[in-house]
Amino acid sequence: NGNFSTTIPAGVYDLHFIPPGPPTTTHVPLVLRNVAVSGTRALGTLTFEAGVSLSGHLQTQAGAPVANVSLQAFEVATGFAIPQVQVKSNAFGNFALAVPTRAIELRLITTGIVTPVLVSQRSTLTALVNTNLGNITLQDGFTVSGQLQRTVRLPGGASRLVDAWLALAARTLAQQTRFDPLPDHR
Repeated sequence: NGNFSTTIPAGVYDLHFIPPGPPTTTHVPLVLRNVAVSGTRALGTLTFEAGVSLSGHLQTQAGAPVANVSLQAFEVATGFAIPQVQVKSNAFGNFALAVPTRAIELRLITTGIVTPVLVSQRSTLTALVNTNLGNITLQDGFTVSGQLQRTVRLPGGASRLVDAWLALAARTLAQQTRFDPLPDHR
């Protein structure tokens, strides 16, 4: 019947309501942001937004399926993540996400896949109907590693290491592609 009830301590919460993923339903997960709870709180009737299914098959350049690729979808207009039931490609390299019918950024994060070494991908798209992206070939990559540090001088002559992020850019004659080995923190 759709009724729910739970008990949480006082605070301010982002409440996530996540329906079953495709093919069961294409309803988009609902997130209520900054909900203040200081006593009993009735949220009323909540409605999932109708969305569409965005699916595809991830493979290497040799055509082998790629499992365990992290799947992330973000609304372009807000930058907010769209929570998903399926958060990684399955053993056959397949995925299916429920997304809204407005611009999203799809991120395929290969960090953590040891072999083969593959490049993460980002793409912006708007799916107005259920969409199968077909075979998505993940580019072979190379690991770049090292240690970045920036020392900050503290009073009294002491110093400490400050964390740094790495972003790489590559340019070809036809296009510029941005590779982000670490996902954004939004």
